[in-house]
Amino acid sequence: MGRLAIRALAAHKARLAMTLAAVCLGSAFVAGTMLFTTSTARAELAVSQRTDIAVQVSAGPGVRGGLPRSTVEELARLPGVAHAEPVVSGQGWLLGRDGKVVEGAAGVTNFADTSRFTVTAGRPPARAGEVALSGSAARTSGARVGDTVGVLLGGSRHQATVVGDYDYRTLGQETPPAMAFDTATTQRLLGLPGQLTAVDLVATPGTAPGELVSRAQAVVPGARVVDAQAANAAARRQRAEAAGALRNALLGFAAIAVLVGTFVIANTFSMLVGQRTRELALLRAVGMSRRQVRWMVLGEAAVIGLLGGVAGTAVGYAFATTAVRFMDEGTGSVPVVVGWPALLAALAVGAGVTVLSAYASARRAARIPPVAALRSETALLHQDLRRRTIAGLLVATLGVAIYGYAALTDRVDEQVGMVGLAGAALLILGVILLAPALIGLGLGALSLPLARLGVTTRLAAGKARRNPRRTTATASALMISLSVVTGLAIGGQSLKDNVTASVRRDVAAQLVAEPTAPGATIPQAEVEQLAAVPGVRAVAALGYAYPMVRIGPVSTRQPLTVVDPAAIGSALRLSMVSGRSEELAGGVFVSADLASSYRLSVGERITVRWPRGGEGVCRVTGVYRGSTLISGVLVPQQVALPHLEQTGAAVAFVALAPGADQAVVRAGLERAVADRPDVVVRSLPQYLDQRLGAVDVVLGVSYALLALAVLIGLLGVANTLALSVLERTRELGLLRALGLTRRQLRTLVRIEAALVAVLGGLLGIGGGWLLGAMFQRTALRAGLFDASVPVGQLLLAVAALAVVGMAAAAWPARRAAKTNLLAAIAAE
Repeated sequence: MGRLAIRALAAHKARLAMTLAAVCLGSAFVAGTMLFTTSTARAELAVSQRTDIAVQVSAGPGVRGGLPRSTVEELARLPGVAHAEPVVSGQGWLLGRDGKVVEGAAGVTNFADTSRFTVTAGRPPARAGEVALSGSAARTSGARVGDTVGVLLGGSRHQATVVGDYDYRTLGQETPPAMAFDTATTQRLLGLPGQLTAVDLVATPGTAPGELVSRAQAVVPGARVVDAQAANAAARRQRAEAAGALRNALLGFAAIAVLVGTFVIANTFSMLVGQRTRELALLRAVGMSRRQVRWMVLGEAAVIGLLGGVAGTAVGYAFATTAVRFMDEGTGSVPVVVGWPALLAALAVGAGVTVLSAYASARRAARIPPVAALRSETALLHQDLRRRTIAGLLVATLGVAIYGYAALTDRVDEQVGMVGLAGAALLILGVILLAPALIGLGLGALSLPLARLGVTTRLAAGKARRNPRRTTATASALMISLSVVTGLAIGGQSLKDNVTASVRRDVAAQLVAEPTAPGATIPQAEVEQLAAVPGVRAVAALGYAYPMVRIGPVSTRQPLTVVDPAAIGSALRLSMVSGRSEELAGGVFVSADLASSYRLSVGERITVRWPRGGEGVCRVTGVYRGSTLISGVLVPQQVALPHLEQTGAAVAFVALAPGADQAVVRAGLERAVADRPDVVVRSLPQYLDQRLGAVDVVLGVSYALLALAVLIGLLGVANTLALSVLERTRELGLLRALGLTRRQLRTLVRIEAALVAVLGGLLGIGGGWLLGAMFQRTALRAGLFDASVPVGQLLLAVAALAVVGMAAAAWPARRAAKTNLLAAIAAE
């Protein structure tokens, strides 16, 4: 029976080619995801960590400034300490040849002959004016030993000569610093003369880290003391969790592609069994049992699945190699790790999905009676659609109930959002089950307008309507992929519109100054320089923190926004729910969401636990409508800045004086921050474009990942039409005999493909709206009908789908046009 299955595959290899391609693409997505995430996770976990350090003591909230130099000697004298290593680290940015900050090249530390460093080129820095660069910073900037580079530290530029490169061993969540100076130079540049930021303790053999932690805390009260190896273990766990989250996200996209592929495979085998009715009936007539027929068809599916899985593994390896090289910037430092889980997953997906998709067709094949070999009609009679329609109505009703609850309830959070998305998924499933009836109604409604376009279009609509199961299976594959694409488009557009509306509502300024380097801020001294530029009316500098806040008996971590009350009204606008914006100077404001969650009102008091230690009792003097810029507790800067570890502003909005020329003022602002190459001055529209750019990148990556699912759906269109042409040989011959030209026959097949693609696209847009509207309701706490629908993009997508569908039908259309008239009429 195995040989018989192989021969059957060989006899129908052309018909199964696109099915093999669909299986290959789905398996490739799974294999590529597994290989890529395994390789990146291995690279992350292979980050060299310091294993010789037992305890690290650093300046914590209870320590002002850094640790005194004498701390090293005090800690070195503790029992169980072999020796103590001083560390001086801080913020700093490497500047490129263009004077701009080099992306990803941040962080400054002191070089020491310890386990932290391994010199890979040149030598360590020994005096002022010398610097060593990390390997990644050297590659990114293009700087070599002997070059002079710019460094941005403490708001001012410095020059240094590169004398060496190094590899760095981290501790815990530490990010490898891009630059290393000698200790005295590091202290001077960071403004920490005679001070340290941390001390690493190496324990004597047999000393437990816990003992050193308690002893160090006694010597340096208020300092942050951590078990170094526990911090390393926590960092490894976090990296593993991040890699797992990435793998799950990519596998989610792969699952969509595989799900789309199941419709293509199921439809293909259904048509093949129908076309082979006489062949299978003859096998039954010569003695083959139902079970043997069923296993033969499943064996054919298994072979197709295994071949597709093997091919998909090879393609997935190529995908993973390209992605890994892109990630490590072509250095080749991250190898592709080939493991059995990835290989077995691709084969299991290929074979398992193909066999499961073909199971229903195998059962129908087993029910073919031997007498069917005597019939001239070779198509299988399909089951009544009533059961499917009833099941679809039940599933859709359940989906409406669940989705309606999530849409109408006053509670809006992540759990309700997940319930709503589950309801949307049930609704989409219900539509798939009801699709034969819906497509019949849709094509029926289109019959009259389509009839006016000519006989070819009318015939194409009739053919698509004649076999609703086949049309449904083909259109559903496109519907699923386009549902997710539409949901992402609606969610992304809603997010972009929300950001745009909140910025335009809350910002009265015309210009914006902000640092581009990660973690960089604008110190208050520079904010004052911006305010002193001629033509500037006011500057609203926003700072952020995330402290613990006690509201009644509840302590919770809440976002805290810092602003100068004098800038409200001129550079910044507040949408007040209660109270007046002028009352911020006498207390604090809370967002409407926070007030609603904790039943806060004007006049009540909250307690803020400041990052630098101590607590402050603040009176609520107003409630405002939060936004993407301002959220949580809004505190006057004169109250908050003395208690914050980070006192700089993340962004500064600059309002112009009446009659001031924006170009002139902008030039003045750029001169005021000329010593800060990481600070840029933008107009408000440019600032908005920059903020929305990140959303566009995420959407672009998501669309690219979903493009594979759409491609598989289009393969299904081409495959269905190709098999349909073979199945309808006699019918096409009769149409030719009745006067239909070859060109008209090609057009008929292409229009049929376009109709199927458009129907799948329209159903997908409906399902996508359900997903996107619920996503934006959960993320933005808005109503369903507040969702922003990019109508132009969606209409363009449907039109493009029709065009691509017609292109996918080019080969079946040519094959149909080449049908020999007499041979077709004579065909059984």
